[in-house]
Amino acid sequence: MQLHQQQHQHQHQQQQHTAQHGGSSKYECDAGYEIAAAGPGLRTFPFQVGGHSNLLSRSGMVFKPLNRRELDMYRHLAEAKPAFAQFTCACFGRSDLPPHELPAAAAATASDIRWSKQQHTVDAEKQQQRSSYLVIQDLTAPYEHPSIMDLKVGVRQHLDDATPEKKASQMLKCEASTSSTLGFRLCGMLTYDRVVQKYHFVDKYVGRRARPEELHSFFLKFFHNGERVLYDMIAHFVAKLERLLECLAADYHYRMYSSSVLLLYDGAADDPAAAKADIRVVDFAHTYIIEGSEPSDDGVLLGIRNVIAILRPLTHPPCTITL
Repeated sequence: MQLHQQQHQHQHQQQQHTAQHGGSSKYECDAGYEIAAAGPGLRTFPFQVGGHSNLLSRSGMVFKPLNRRELDMYRHLAEAKPAFAQFTCACFGRSDLPPHELPAAAAATASDIRWSKQQHTVDAEKQQQRSSYLVIQDLTAPYEHPSIMDLKVGVRQHLDDATPEKKASQMLKCEASTSSTLGFRLCGMLTYDRVVQKYHFVDKYVGRRARPEELHSFFLKFFHNGERVLYDMIAHFVAKLERLLECLAADYHYRMYSSSVLLLYDGAADDPAAAKADIRVVDFAHTYIIEGSEPSDDGVLLGIRNVIAILRPLTHPPCTITL
């Protein structure tokens, strides 16, 4: 298996969808239409496997703390990069949620799902101070039992204007993980086991410590449904990743730092079509549009190429796995 150590190109798009959902109150989004806000249905998003800010969800939408750069990037992708629409999530604009409609700390942490408690240590004071949210599509909505892998792509995470402390912290995370050599690292994964009817969770700290030679084992675990390794599913994801790479390489004028590629499928199914196997690129808070002859960052393409290089040999048995 040959892992790539250099080269890339990129492109992006984002669909805007109108949303019509129930709810007692609605708040105007600056995308030009209404988003059903909060209400009793707003809860801590139970399927978050990475990131550092708690997400909220309701009615097929996810609410994340607003970052203006990210909102502007979603708009740019929607207008300028339609070919990339299939590889990212719909963005519905922004919504201002009244503090009294945000989930209380007790309600937000009272989940009976073990990984949700582990991942979401809700800082109630910070949550209540936030009011503006970016509203995006809930990618897990179509699945009965979503299995999700979050791969942080690129060799760099920090913004150009990051503080020295933030820059040092982000550089250390990359240098101490597979990000610096392979252009990606495991940022978390959630896999549904059909036999025991439970989820297996791997957090970002385990992913950060993973060595290059261990990554194939994490992928095999992700595609193991408790009964067997889903080799057809792996082949399906390789084909999708190759299409993503081709799309990005055709028109790449960005520096994408700290974005993620999500792998998603329904853990209750073992056929790629039935499982709605999908990949999406998310998190654009650290993305720059490149102007003129300024060089672009090829770390994202490097990461995707290496994910493909690791997955391709796993599409057929024999592959060993230790559960």
